[in-house]
Amino acid sequence: MQLLNRFRPILTAIGLQLIVLIGLFLVIQTLWQGFSITLSLWTKVGIQAGGALLLSYIFRLPMWWIIIQFTAPFAIMLAIIFNLPTWLYPLAFFALLLFYWNSADERVPLYLSNKITWKALGDILDTGSSTKSTKPIHFMDLGCGFSGTLVALAKRFPQHHFTGVETAPLPYLVSLIRCLLSGHDNIKIQRKSLWDVDLSKYNYVYAFLSPEPMSRLYKKITAEMPKDGRFISNSFVVPDFPSNDTRILDDRRQTELHIWEIS
Repeated sequence: MQLLNRFRPILTAIGLQLIVLIGLFLVIQTLWQGFSITLSLWTKVGIQAGGALLLSYIFRLPMWWIIIQFTAPFAIMLAIIFNLPTWLYPLAFFALLLFYWNSADERVPLYLSNKITWKALGDILDTGSSTKSTKPIHFMDLGCGFSGTLVALAKRFPQHHFTGVETAPLPYLVSLIRCLLSGHDNIKIQRKSLWDVDLSKYNYVYAFLSPEPMSRLYKKITAEMPKDGRFISNSFVVPDFPSNDTRILDDRRQTELHIWEIS
């Protein structure tokens, strides 16, 4: 059952493509037998892509799955036309799996924070450390990706402690090597699900995830984080629980950092 839940989004996506394909076959047969109408190849591909997009939206798949569902028929057709070698398909799937392992289970894609966000997070830590006790801050990055945020903050605050968790194999490996080569001994990387992390010792928890896990994550945050802690979410809000503060950054996408004070 656990394995089924892990791959449920993938199985749903494949199932929706098959439903559209069966419907498309019936339409093709009806048009040919009843009206002698033949659809062009790209019309068929367009119907397949559009139908998959519509069903994915109706079934409330995450946005990145909707995009994949729409582009997949075109990508497959182009691969057939250009006669790409068959070994590319499992290789591409395996590469995507290494990057997006947690997308299947936690429905969280790989989002990377930029340098402007790193600086803004540092400013938040700077304010917090100056207004509270002088004890070292313990900072957790839930889904640290390639650990750019952790390395930048560890360099700026050598007196604080920074931990990141990541389940996708390739980003985890890159993070591990990157942190070891950074020369900072105040960073720790763990290959662990964000749901398995004990947040009771972290003053600051940062996440750049997706809308899907935010409600569940907020329950975990409020149950485990110490009082006077802060939860910072990049871009995504918690339904029904407005943040105490929101900072809009001066970058290309006008990144929003939503901050909740734990009390």
